[in-house]
Amino acid sequence: MKSIGVIRKIDELGRIVLPVEFRRTLNIKKNDAVEIYAQGNSIYITKSHPACVICGKTTKLTEVDGKFICRGCAKKLGRMYADQKTIPFPEDIVDNMIENYEDIIPGGIDEDQAIAQ
Repeated sequence: MKSIGVIRKIDELGRIVLPVEFRRTLNIKKNDAVEIYAQGNSIYITKSHPACVICGKTTKLTEVDGKFICRGCAKKLGRMYADQKTIPFPEDIVDNMIENYEDIIPGGIDEDQAIAQ
């Protein structure tokens, strides 16, 4: 993406408007989710992509009640609860896995996709 420098003022509610050039370049449409990161003295805004709520992977995802889970974590969940007579609600399963899962991959900043500094 070609580097474009634009200055915007923050309104009384702390909002800024993303220039249409940025939205077009990154294919950001009305109601799309974006991620905002602060690192040092810079703020990064990237288009949000769904990721597994347990491990952070972005491939082979299935949506369950508005949350995404990858195939590998779904298999782990299935094995965890295969022997139980009743299966808890998906939220309970996901919360339990998150609490007991030690290798959660935190989201990061892809500086090539960052549009604001």
